[in-house]
Amino acid sequence: FYNRTDSDSRYLNVAGDTMTGSLDLNGTELVLDVDGDTSITADTDDQIDIKIAGSDKLKIDASSHLVTTTAGTSNLVLGVNAGNSIASGGNYNVCIGDEAGTALTTGGQNTAIGFEALKTEDAHGLNTAVGYQALKALDAGTEGYNTAVGNKAGTAMTTGTTNTLVGSNAGDALTNGGNNVAIGAFALSAEDGHSFNVAVGSNALLVQNTGGDGYNVAVGHNAGKGCTTGTNNTFIGALAGGDSTQTGDNNVAVGYAAGFNLTSGANNILIGKQSGRSGSPSGQIDTESNTVCLGDDNITDLFCADSSISTSDSRDK
Repeated sequence: FYNRTDSDSRYLNVAGDTMTGSLDLNGTELVLDVDGDTSITADTDDQIDIKIAGSDKLKIDASSHLVTTTAGTSNLVLGVNAGNSIASGGNYNVCIGDEAGTALTTGGQNTAIGFEALKTEDAHGLNTAVGYQALKALDAGTEGYNTAVGNKAGTAMTTGTTNTLVGSNAGDALTNGGNNVAIGAFALSAEDGHSFNVAVGSNALLVQNTGGDGYNVAVGHNAGKGCTTGTNNTFIGALAGGDSTQTGDNNVAVGYAAGFNLTSGANNILIGKQSGRSGSPSGQIDTESNTVCLGDDNITDLFCADSSISTSDSRDK
């Protein structure tokens, strides 16, 4: 460096702490540390390569593409320890966020975005974890096919597969269950180890923990919220199935607050707003079973092609 007053472009001018001019390295590596293993190189192919501890870590090309390098193929890793264990064979992964995908070695086609997302999975793939600690504990032992999106969605899952969990704390107690769908904040939040449930809506099947495969379907805000060990139930509509402790099986409740008081009752069909409650033709259904109720007491007409429905039983008149 020289102090000069002319405009000779061959030199970098220094005036106190201020430097002006240009430094042309002509593709030569610019070494940044004492031991010479950290550097920046601007290659003749219009690409900037950043090397740390002797190996390429980051590339920026002329198209503004940001490329991170791992031992695997086509991986993107950004964040402290994100994807830092990826080995040869660990391909097509995206790990963004501190500790995201930090245990991945040969697992492939995983997406982990968020602090500690998919933190434990090592050798298998086909998982999508987006959100703080989403699928944090998963180490499936096989291709996972899990999707968890939301704060702590599926965070306790260890060996579960083929689950779709979307929403804050959705399915956050599941460990080894499979083929569950939970969409909505706290949907299916207590079920820990079983399968074949569909919960759509905030707090849907909130406290369910059947002790076996549930085969429950709950769609709507607080639908099936009180269902604990009941199985093979269908609750559709906000508040359908209610929030009382519900252990009955094989119930169908469709409509706003239909079957709201159900507890141990089983094999009931309750269709329409608040059917199966006081103020409906059946009265309150809680422990009763094998009952069909259509609508509430405001329903005055029933039309059907077979008129025997309206004439054969005085209770239906």
